[in-house]
Amino acid sequence: MLSIFNEFSAFLNTKKIEYCVVGPVDGLPGTDGDIDVVLQRSAPYHDLILDFCCASGVVPIQCLRHEVEAYYYVLWDPESGELAKLDLCSDYVRNGRFLLSRQEILTASKPVSIGGVSCFVPAPEAAFLYYFIKKIDKLKLTIEQTAYLSALWWEAPDTIREELGRFWSEPMVNRITDAAGSGNWSWVHENLVLLQRCLHQRAGRMSISNRIAEIGRVWGRLIRPTGLHVVFLGPDGCGKSSVIPLVTERVSSVFRLDANFHLFPYHKRNIDQSDAPVSDPQGQAPRGIISSFLKLCLWFLRYTGGWVVNVYPAKIRSTMISFDRYYHDLLVDPKRYRYSGPKWLAHLVGKWIPKPDLWILLDAPADVLQARKQEVTPEESQRQRRAYLNLMRAFPNAVVIDASQSLSNVVEDCNRAVLKHLGRRMKRRLGG
Repeated sequence: MLSIFNEFSAFLNTKKIEYCVVGPVDGLPGTDGDIDVVLQRSAPYHDLILDFCCASGVVPIQCLRHEVEAYYYVLWDPESGELAKLDLCSDYVRNGRFLLSRQEILTASKPVSIGGVSCFVPAPEAAFLYYFIKKIDKLKLTIEQTAYLSALWWEAPDTIREELGRFWSEPMVNRITDAAGSGNWSWVHENLVLLQRCLHQRAGRMSISNRIAEIGRVWGRLIRPTGLHVVFLGPDGCGKSSVIPLVTERVSSVFRLDANFHLFPYHKRNIDQSDAPVSDPQGQAPRGIISSFLKLCLWFLRYTGGWVVNVYPAKIRSTMISFDRYYHDLLVDPKRYRYSGPKWLAHLVGKWIPKPDLWILLDAPADVLQARKQEVTPEESQRQRRAYLNLMRAFPNAVVIDASQSLSNVVEDCNRAVLKHLGRRMKRRLGG
């Protein structure tokens, strides 16, 4: 993360855009953590991000507007595979309540060097107030965060005490400053809810303009969900059960949550738990015509209902949703699902099944599939492979991955397919 962040800092310096990094900056990690940046400009920041991406060669793959004035971007470097997460805001507005102006955060900011590149951090009192308010409002304060606050306290104790008085009564300020000075934050941890309530009372109610902006933000999340619905398909032996957990693990940091389903959009599956082995997937006798027709009706209801109840709400919550098998497996291997009705009817129903954002087919030659699993005959493995490839040709958002490679290479190819898809989606949404 550090190299992309350094490029972003240099970009802001070149553009002469006033900014500062809020939160701990010592040893800024290249991990899954995000970097909070306050800018002297109003949201949205799409043009700024697009200009930076064009100049640096990185790709924006995610954008979450989590507050009226705050946008969370994930940037990806296709060459190195590096991800950077930038949380940009101007005024600090939380749940529609105005808490701090960008001007008071940026005033008296000072330059520091991170990785050889100069960036700016706020004055100690502004840094303490911003970070403490943020953690109190989220009702979350860890040992590492309290250590950071205590270090800031000793840089400007008198000024910090005065600033805290804007939001809390004098007895509470005394308790907070005692905790910061001594390093014993037990009283603060025990009274997070009380401190949050007092903070909200001092901050006041949501303004009418912020209410309108908040409605627009929520509406934007509804019509442009930031989650992703991915379906993994492939013949028996292609390695789906091994690949999916690893892909989910690698790309889940781009999202807030992850969910994995097997075949149907119900009963989320533990990604660490493989399916029970099926020794003879085509061994059961097929159902009759009427039973097969009723089966299609039931599957249609399960998929459409599951999409409304589980999939779409999860996409709104920015969830990485992966499926091991989907309705369209029935089109390739009707014997497995004991379907004996007309193929045209199964294809017709399939047209009305909610489609994923991305199809990933794990493809391998029949001899490779047979070397891994002998649940079906070699001829059936070859037939399934051809059928899956033909099926994928009907979908413009399908990617075929060579599953005969090593597991690490297959996972890497799937990972890049997901990130490239996110990059294309962001290009459409940001207009860049």
